[in-house]
Amino acid sequence: MKWNSTAHGLMATATSKGEDRVDHCLFCSGDHKSYSCRVGSAYERKEVLRRKGLCFFCLGKHTSRQCFRRRSCNRCKGQHNQAICFKVENKTNVSHMESLENKSEVGGAVAESQVLSTISERKPQCVLLQTCDVKIRNDTKVTRARLLLDNGSMRSFVDKDIACKLKLPV
Repeated sequence: MKWNSTAHGLMATATSKGEDRVDHCLFCSGDHKSYSCRVGSAYERKEVLRRKGLCFFCLGKHTSRQCFRRRSCNRCKGQHNQAICFKVENKTNVSHMESLENKSEVGGAVAESQVLSTISERKPQCVLLQTCDVKIRNDTKVTRARLLLDNGSMRSFVDKDIACKLKLPV
């Protein structure tokens, strides 16, 4: 296998006499360009480059320090190849999205809520909390609030200001 270090520098190329040229992704060996690979997260693809000793800029067979091509990312203009772009991935790589509408009644006040829960592949240290905007109303008033959802909690709490606005017992 020969590493292609042309301007694109993004394909591992297998060639031999009498054999058609076959291009493979550096990350998953698929038949697509490495910069368009979506197998694994950007973090995992960067680790593949690190293990193979490949350049983070052009994906060539040298270290990033030795690279003369140092082009910026085509997606975010950062100092890396677009195959390992974290910024774009965090905006677009949402793997699951769920919406839930709910109405509940607490102490005479009716709460209408819409919950949007997302699971996204981000850096391993990142934690996402479920929140939602809610309209809480009693017989006469409607108040908007931000609700923090804790699925493991045994109790629910309401901010004192909101309880006072809705004349709920405190």
